[in-house]
Amino acid sequence: REKARGAHSADLLMDADSLELAWLLDTECQAVLARVAKLLADCAEDLEVDEDAKPEAVRGGDIDEGRGMRFSAALNGRRIEALQVQLALPELDREAPLRCSLAAPAQRAKQLVLPQLLAWRRWLGEALALLATPLPATCATLYSADAAVSRLTQLLGRLLGVLHAAMPAAPSELSAEVTRLMQPALPEAWRLDISVAAEPPRVVVSAYPPRAAGAAGEGYGAPTHAAAVAPSLERGVARAETAQRLCTDLAAKLRLHVELRSGRNPPAAQGRSAVI
Repeated sequence: REKARGAHSADLLMDADSLELAWLLDTECQAVLARVAKLLADCAEDLEVDEDAKPEAVRGGDIDEGRGMRFSAALNGRRIEALQVQLALPELDREAPLRCSLAAPAQRAKQLVLPQLLAWRRWLGEALALLATPLPATCATLYSADAAVSRLTQLLGRLLGVLHAAMPAAPSELSAEVTRLMQPALPEAWRLDISVAAEPPRVVVSAYPPRAAGAAGEGYGAPTHAAAVAPSLERGVARAETAQRLCTDLAAKLRLHVELRSGRNPPAAQGRSAVI
């Protein structure tokens, strides 16, 4: 009789667990993924170039006691529309700050695009492609949902990792074109760069002086950085971090059910009746 009662209690627990899993797959999983898809779609929209929109103004840096750098930039999605820089650095050996501006878009042979935002858009595209599968199909079984949410969580980690980078220590490939397009021209052997870095991410303008004569090694001296918040970037990161938290929480719930069933049903049993 005690054995029968124990078996009955176990059956009740399994029934309750099955009901919880059915709700998780049919309701919570689909609702969470729908919200994540909307968050990421909004991120992607902010990165698109809109020829009819007014560029976003970004200003940062400071010149204190005749030393430092400040800039103003205009961004349209991931494209750099304008950049003005003031440099007051001892390496320039001049009394007044050096002022220079990026040539107008019509004078450029190609668009200037922030590479970090280009990579950000690429990872967003992969995540949105994963979410393009109809949600009922993605959440049809515990194992399909677990696989999709785990992959999505990985993609979001890589996506955020693109922007949560250390301040640059050397010029990027983009710096050669940025430097070439500055008017008036920078002194010989100087490099000017623009990127996305720091945590939380900022738009960063960097000035690289030539290495001092007699200094060991080749390349450039220590850079001077100026950074500023871009509201669209701030919104995008907040949305992506929210999406990451939602996926991490959902992944933990799905993984718990996978572990509970690891001894009951082999993963090869993909049908819902076998999983639940």
